Amino acid sequence: MSEGGMGGPGSPPERFAAARALVIAIDGDEIAQPRFHAAAIASALPSRRLAGMISVPGHHFAFIAPFAERVTDKEYIPVAVDPEGFDRAAFIRDVNARLVRFFRRIN
Repeated sequence: MSEGGMGGPGSPPERFAAARALVIAIDGDEIAQPRFHAAAIASALPSRRLAGMISVPGHHFAFIAPFAERVTDKEYIPVAVDPEGFDRAAFIRDVNARLVRFFRRIN
């Protein structure tokens, strides 16, 4: 194996070869519907690799950071528009907190 833990072309570092995955599904995503995307990914992973699958309320573009009002006041940006009552900043804080807990648990 070469320096830095890399194998041949396309080989992941050894520490990633056994990495566990947390799959996050977004309830309300009408573009990448969880049953066709997140659930398919989770079911395709070997059970030893799947750390879990969680569902969070949101929409397809929820993972994109909130846009500054100075931008959205001047231009209509479809991915910046949230459904009524959806707080994108709170969503991102919640998902980030879940990810931090996940990474602390697997380390």
